[in-house]
Amino acid sequence: MKKFIVSLIIAPLFVAIIAATYQYALPEIFKKSKELSYFIAEPVSHLPSDGTDTLDVVVNSVKTKRLYGQKVKLWNSGKIALKNLSVLFVFDTNDPSFKIFNISLVTTPKEEFGKIIKETTILYRRRFTFELLNENNEASLTFLTNNLCPLRVFSKQENMKLIVASSSEISERRISQKYKTIAIISGSLATSLVYFSFVMVSLRRKWLLKKNVQNYIEKFSKVK
Repeated sequence: MKKFIVSLIIAPLFVAIIAATYQYALPEIFKKSKELSYFIAEPVSHLPSDGTDTLDVVVNSVKTKRLYGQKVKLWNSGKIALKNLSVLFVFDTNDPSFKIFNISLVTTPKEEFGKIIKETTILYRRRFTFELLNENNEASLTFLTNNLCPLRVFSKQENMKLIVASSSEISERRISQKYKTIAIISGSLATSLVYFSFVMVSLRRKWLLKKNVQNYIEKFSKVK
């Protein structure tokens, strides 16, 4: 009966470990690719739609009636670190009045991310070179402009895939990271419980063996 109870406890733990290994560990082990993913969000207007034709806003000593924020998020979605990665951001326009007022940059992790070099090529192009982009490292750039136009992202390295992500994939990525953390914690707990169960069974066997030996010695002493 006791063996049945122990088996009843251990069996589900083994199943949980195998399931977590199959779902998360094996794909991570065999997935060795060089990838850069990026997502371009919908542009945001920073000025009200009413009255902008008569209202002038001064940004960097330049007057403008329109002010837009265009956010781009890129990250290393592969398993191999990307070194000296050059990324070119191109606004698809030939309008000579088009201006990029400012570019804000936020990285994950915030500290010790690595050196980032910004280059201004021509009016509507900006190039960023990232010294090192480890797995899951992220960079979010927000371009502040005076006009709306399509934004293109270009990057090239040997055997690297450039992947355009959708908003649904961004949500799935966040959910996947949460579940992956839960799975790792669950797997660790399951492993600890299995180890604890084996230790307890082993100690119980040693205790029973020792008790049987003592009983045998006592019984032998009485007969003698």
